[in-house]
Amino acid sequence: MARSGSDRPTETGGDGGTVRGPASSRREAGTRHVFALNAVGGLFVVLTFIAICLWSILAAEEELKQTAELAAQRWAQAAIVDSDALDHLLAGDGATPADEVYLNTIARTADVLSFRIYNAEGEPVFSYTPDDNDGLAEHAPAESDTAARVEIIRRGDAPGPTPIARVWIPFGTVADPAGSVIVTTDQSPNAAIYREELLGTLAITGLLVLIALANCFGVAFLLRRKKISDERIFNLVHRDSLTGLSSRKNFQDTMSRCFPVEGGGIHAVALHLVDVDGFKSVNDTLGHPVGDRLLQSVATQLLSSVGENDVVARLGGDEFAVLQRHADTPGKAETLAERIVESVRLIHKGTGSTGHVTVSVGTALAPVHADNLDDLTRFADIALYRAKNDGRDRSILFAPGMEDELNARILLRTIVRDAVETGAFELHYQPICSTGDRTILGFEALARLPDPSGQRTIPPSDFIPVAETMGLMPRLGALLLNDACRTAVTWPAHLTLAVNLSPQQFGDNIVGTVADALATSGLSPHRLELEVTESLLFANEDVAMQQLNALKALGVRIAMDDFGTGYSSLSYLWRFPFDKLKVDRSFIASLDAADSVGVVLRTISAMSDAMALTVVAEGVETEAQHAFAKNAGYDAVQGYLCGRPMPRDDIPGFLARRCC
Repeated sequence: MARSGSDRPTETGGDGGTVRGPASSRREAGTRHVFALNAVGGLFVVLTFIAICLWSILAAEEELKQTAELAAQRWAQAAIVDSDALDHLLAGDGATPADEVYLNTIARTADVLSFRIYNAEGEPVFSYTPDDNDGLAEHAPAESDTAARVEIIRRGDAPGPTPIARVWIPFGTVADPAGSVIVTTDQSPNAAIYREELLGTLAITGLLVLIALANCFGVAFLLRRKKISDERIFNLVHRDSLTGLSSRKNFQDTMSRCFPVEGGGIHAVALHLVDVDGFKSVNDTLGHPVGDRLLQSVATQLLSSVGENDVVARLGGDEFAVLQRHADTPGKAETLAERIVESVRLIHKGTGSTGHVTVSVGTALAPVHADNLDDLTRFADIALYRAKNDGRDRSILFAPGMEDELNARILLRTIVRDAVETGAFELHYQPICSTGDRTILGFEALARLPDPSGQRTIPPSDFIPVAETMGLMPRLGALLLNDACRTAVTWPAHLTLAVNLSPQQFGDNIVGTVADALATSGLSPHRLELEVTESLLFANEDVAMQQLNALKALGVRIAMDDFGTGYSSLSYLWRFPFDKLKVDRSFIASLDAADSVGVVLRTISAMSDAMALTVVAEGVETEAQHAFAKNAGYDAVQGYLCGRPMPRDDIPGFLARRCC
């Protein structure tokens, strides 16, 4: 779709095509020039060969004439001119019998086919014409002819006609001609010699021509190979090998030529950074071939969405970029960004998945937001981060306040990374009570991250997503699990420990991690409850089933946390080895909002009872909420009413006060 001007070195437009710039055009023009010269040289060689052939044939014919003329003149001079018979004939006396015998004899001995003598008036005075050579010398030359003349005629049918030389030789002088003789001789022996020489010459010339043509074709072949190689190298540098889009380097070069931006209008541009949501899970669960096809489909949809002057590139992995030209208003940029999001939604993830593909898009404009490439890219990336943080599958246009958010995000990433390295995370423990007599049944370990400034504690809702995007959850989860197990082993033996697991931990030998934590701490497996959410089950149900069964085999208990959010598929409850169901706090908090909430909570409780699952109501903060949970048949509650999260050192005093 997109077309770019010839003043640009390389550029991939909406259709993915690449336009050559001056340097590349000069290289191509030079190659074409060499190829053309090579072709002209080859044509010249062929024409030269044809000319040589024609010249050789004509030269051989002329040589044959000269040889015949010289031989005829020598014979005539020796046999006729210097004999008395010629004087008798030219004087008009006629040939004596002796003259006839002499002339016939010398004709036969010299291999003369025929001859005829004419007087000065052109009248024949003697003829030697055997029957098979009759007519070869029957024509006398005109009186105006004053020089010898040679004519080669061929007698017989091809192939191999006999070459006959007919030579006219005058007697006397130009001023006083005495007569003439026409002699015909067989030139077959001489012609054979010239033919052999001609064939030898043509063979050598033909060989040289073949060598020259082979060189021409060889050069043409090498030039073609070089062009193909140049194309391949060009594409490797300027095109993405998987999607055919512009490469990162080519895109950056194209973007850099857009600056400085002169005001708005046709000079204004927008940069859209596009990121495929959840692409890693597609690769991990469906395989890289499916992931590659998905990226190709995304590239196709991007190309179908942009305008004819826009440029699409793949920056790497699941990251794409679109350069929108003529983006003179934010509205135009937002329209294209929304069109990109909507077009990608049409793609299915692939075999084995029923979901659709989504992308997040961050957009920044120049000169509205930035007047240089670095700032424009940074602002588009900030907008992309906001789009992903706001739930993905959407586009966000950069706004000035977003930069502060990104700086805070970068600072948080640094804090999280340092905290994992130094073990700065802390665990607080929230009690879980029975609904009947409010006996403490155990505690759930909740991670806390102290801010290095010492002014606040960073909540899990902030640092957990950051740790997940950085791939730190397996290591962080193992650290927290070991710490919690070491703490729980100091509690009374009837108290349980609940620990949340991240889906990322299941990709890093979670069974071994749990087994090591139990072995190292000495905690009895039946006291440990591992809480997972539905997001673990979405990725790959078969793998999740195997890992959860392996954990159950260790003797620990498995709980589904935050039930009621997401899909809340009931099939998960009977297909997976769950022991406990923890209903999300949003249900208890919404009890007063609608009567139907209570109906749903009672239904969940009844279903759990029928399936022999322990059911826990989270977020219980008031007596009324506790009373509802008790009446609805819930086994346990968790929330501020039962107890707030507390450091490990506060647990002994808390238990003493609750008479556990």
